[in-house]
Amino acid sequence: MATGSTVRFASSLLIGAALGIGSAHYMATPSNPLISDRHGNWYTWPAGGAPDSSPYSQAYFLLKGHLPEHFTEATSLYRSHDDDGGRLSPDCVYLLNMARPGARRWTLSLAGDGGAFSSVMTQDDVISTAGRIEVRLAALPQPGNWLRFGEGAERLVLRMYDGEDRLRQAELDASLPTLRQESCS
Repeated sequence: MATGSTVRFASSLLIGAALGIGSAHYMATPSNPLISDRHGNWYTWPAGGAPDSSPYSQAYFLLKGHLPEHFTEATSLYRSHDDDGGRLSPDCVYLLNMARPGARRWTLSLAGDGGAFSSVMTQDDVISTAGRIEVRLAALPQPGNWLRFGEGAERLVLRMYDGEDRLRQAELDASLPTLRQESCS
């Protein structure tokens, strides 16, 4: 009898630990609608840098190896898939198309976890035509605006810096870039 209760206790403990770790992992991902907002294929943590942000928001940024911007300083949007749902790959060439953001300053970067790779482009680096910007993301140089895609890059990050004048939601949704795969090697 003591053996049966020991087995039940041990299995309950293992199941509880697995459920706890699994649910904590889910809570700290972009899939969690309680801490992240989705805008098409882009996602953001609106309260990521807020003083009273949830422990799961904080866990997401700490697991990625970086600190969130304060919510009054920047709006950061992330994506790790193209418009067709394919995962970003350094073996492919992608075309990002966007309206010139209305933010005071902005950056576009490719980044990996824990700072493994980073490539940054600012509004001062781009050529635009009629208020539209096209940027090719690729490992090798491309004509026009090019953002280097290196090994370890897992996500695209668009940061818009506005200080106290945060972007309104309607402006944000209307100006989100598209990202389509052009070719793969």
